[in-house]
Amino acid sequence: MLRSLLAAGTALALAGAAHAQSSGPAAGTVPPSQQTQAPAGGLILPGTVAPTQGVAAPTPAPQAPAAQQRPAAQAPAAQPQARPQQAAPAAAAQGAPRPPAKPAAALAEWEIAPQVFSDGSFKLCAAENKFDNGLFLILMANADKRLNIMIAKQGGGFPPGQRFPVKLRIDGKSKIERERGAMTASPEVIMTGVGDDQEFVKGLGTGSALFVEIPGDTAAFQLKGTAKMTADLMGCVDKAKAGQLQLPPPPPAMPPQLANILVQAGLKDARAIPVDKLAPEQRPGDFAWQLGDKIVGAVRYFRPPAEAGDLTKLSQEFVDSLGKSCQGTYTPALKAVENLPQVELRTGSAGCVQKEGGNVHVAMLMYKAKDGTFAVFTHEATDAEKAKAEEASAGIAKVLRELAKKPPEQPQGQAGQQAPAAAAPKKQ
Repeated sequence: MLRSLLAAGTALALAGAAHAQSSGPAAGTVPPSQQTQAPAGGLILPGTVAPTQGVAAPTPAPQAPAAQQRPAAQAPAAQPQARPQQAAPAAAAQGAPRPPAKPAAALAEWEIAPQVFSDGSFKLCAAENKFDNGLFLILMANADKRLNIMIAKQGGGFPPGQRFPVKLRIDGKSKIERERGAMTASPEVIMTGVGDDQEFVKGLGTGSALFVEIPGDTAAFQLKGTAKMTADLMGCVDKAKAGQLQLPPPPPAMPPQLANILVQAGLKDARAIPVDKLAPEQRPGDFAWQLGDKIVGAVRYFRPPAEAGDLTKLSQEFVDSLGKSCQGTYTPALKAVENLPQVELRTGSAGCVQKEGGNVHVAMLMYKAKDGTFAVFTHEATDAEKAKAEEASAGIAKVLRELAKKPPEQPQGQAGQQAPAAAAPKKQ
């Protein structure tokens, strides 16, 4: 039952009112139906959390190939634009898409490289290039050679989590059209899935231009040189699966600044759980850790709209939604909201006495930051480990109270340096 209560509850949390800042697949590149799930056991990484500098909610390094100053492509891809030079989102706009002046030309050779999960195993291969309209076109193929298309724009300002229809069109000797769903999942990237559509993949290599249309906007890219690129991309997958490629170092399963919060809270023996290998609906949070054998800690970040309300309302909705996953008697208990200089903070707990035994206790800490981020820290345990779960939650609450008293640091050219309620980190 461990993790199942939270996994089900957070899937229901704030339904219709809030959405995760970086919702979507692992590292935002492969839809849940296409992900490789972790086998039972073996999820816990060895070693302990090491102290690091910085105490804020961090932003992990991007995982796509490092081409020419490309924006972070951790999450689903970038939104196409009415004007190729700006790629401003217009997913809410209605009407026929505006045609671009002409398909943009690539500025360099395609860069192709493998990516890995946080346990070091092969995840996907990515090909990317920058075009003279200011956009990056990124193609990502997972181990099953299912393809996602991402478009990125530095400083795009796209609203995370927005979903909208997209039309993909390849022009050339044979005209290919597809209608798909797309989403924004970071301020700079949107994504749409192609899957194992072999006709479309072949068309990318033989067509003259790719057009990506959303309501009100269009982005277009010349496909010169893409025959070799698509062959090399799929060859990268084959070689990586066969162990013939040198894989990059794995990203951390837990960002350093979050790890530092756990260390300051006295949780030096926390072991990071690589949630990027789990489907989103199975994850206990955006980042997770294990204490001993029976306590799972996690943090999940949301970006609710302004009308979603204050922390009192948000926390109550979260706790109520969590109760819908309890198959038995559900008992929540929330303390009063604490109004701190930088955040509103609230602690509490919830218990689930199951009909078939195996009771679950969840210690909770929630805060809403000045920038609107709503964060939920949880520690889930059996009744026997209840006191330890509460102690862990209290330790984190103490650290966050101290951080909330300090004036926010100004970012020095790097996101995620404000404490403690900086913009939520991008998910693994």
